[in-house]
Amino acid sequence: MEETTTKLVLLGRGGVGKTTLRKIFFDRESPLVLIKDNLTPTLGAEVNSYNLGLNIAVHDLAGQELNHWLTDGSGALDLSDIILVVLECSDDWDENLQIIKQVQQIQSKNVPSAVIIAFFHKIDLLTSLQLDTLKARINEFRENNDLNVKIFLTSIQEKHILETFWAFIQSLKLGMCRKNNTNFRDYILKLELLRYFTKNSKADLNVLEKDLKIKREYIQWYLHQLFGDGTLDLEPNSEVVTIGKKGIATLNTLKYALNPKTKEILLSERDYIKGVILSDKTGIPFYTYEEVPGFFNTLVVDERTSSEPGIISMFFAQIVEFGKTMDYNGLTNFQFGGHNLKIASLLSKGVLAIFFVDRIQIDQGSMKILEEFLKSVFTNYGDSIYNYFVSNNPLDIARLSRNLKDDIESLDVILKSHHQNKSEFTKEKLLEMYLNLTEEKMDKISSRDMKSLLFQYLIMESPDTLKEI
Repeated sequence: MEETTTKLVLLGRGGVGKTTLRKIFFDRESPLVLIKDNLTPTLGAEVNSYNLGLNIAVHDLAGQELNHWLTDGSGALDLSDIILVVLECSDDWDENLQIIKQVQQIQSKNVPSAVIIAFFHKIDLLTSLQLDTLKARINEFRENNDLNVKIFLTSIQEKHILETFWAFIQSLKLGMCRKNNTNFRDYILKLELLRYFTKNSKADLNVLEKDLKIKREYIQWYLHQLFGDGTLDLEPNSEVVTIGKKGIATLNTLKYALNPKTKEILLSERDYIKGVILSDKTGIPFYTYEEVPGFFNTLVVDERTSSEPGIISMFFAQIVEFGKTMDYNGLTNFQFGGHNLKIASLLSKGVLAIFFVDRIQIDQGSMKILEEFLKSVFTNYGDSIYNYFVSNNPLDIARLSRNLKDDIESLDVILKSHHQNKSEFTKEKLLEMYLNLTEEKMDKISSRDMKSLLFQYLIMESPDTLKEI
């Protein structure tokens, strides 16, 4: 690889969000325009070249082959400048830590000059307690390990997207600093100074020296430039710094270009619902759905083990029946969890529904949405299903598959919206909105928040509302 090109390697388990992050922060016609295409699983190593004031080659490594990439002989990390490890924050801490250590072992042996960055991704899926626990573990890791790894907490959800953007800026700076590209270095440092003054009104040169790792005379030189071009303003006869017109324009560009496009990606990537099996209560399936052909084959690692939907549904049917004998209330639903993939099963009116859900935690709201989906299946197709069970009359499989596929696409959007809004509406925020309503302080209530809250309520009470909206 030429010296003028920086090699960035993206690696992590399948489904953690590597390719989505690349789509958001690299694949664009201009620095802030995102590619809208739906994503398909990466196969092998996909390499794309970009010019960000410095040539950069992004190697997006397929998560399904992670064990191969982490072998010393794979060569995937050779000649790297930046190794960006994307981890799902809800996965087992020790297993995530093991991935970091494996990367560090290869890096120290083959590419000691490369920097290792770890994104603990999808923090929007964590509760406040889980997030605090993760932060404590990261702090403990930093104190007790000599691994030179920079860690960021990230998410593409709206309230986290700007911080994730800054995490990318930091990552690029750490990996590209030795390239000595003046234009790129200036661009990064000016962005970091702008970010600093969104949170501070005075320049603490000691803090800036530590954070930016440049001498204060250089910081003062950059500040002079930012004051001169209108990015920052210095209030007369004081040391108070405010964001200037050019700085506001830059921040607005980031805010309004990243957020709506990111939400569009979030709501258009249909990868929450990976698979659905509908069967009778004994486990004999009458409908199966796979988001990607061959999904059920990915559930087993041993070729001697069957991944047939019928075997899966019969297994779950036995668990449900066993649970009923133990719980006098009747076991109507349950869920399993694993790496990225959660399995929820519902039994109602003789129909067993098994949902394979990726990327989200299945909470009570999610179960309510899945229950409503199963109810809608009965409402729309109950007669045909009943006749199939009782009289063994043939189902119109083509029509059923076509209609249910559309219903599952709507279900996916509903789940995305639920988890997006759940991260926005904490108990404290809801209480604040209620008190403002009680006191008729309408000017303190965002119409956007009210619209999102009503949308959340409507789709949970009646998913069919989505079609009307």
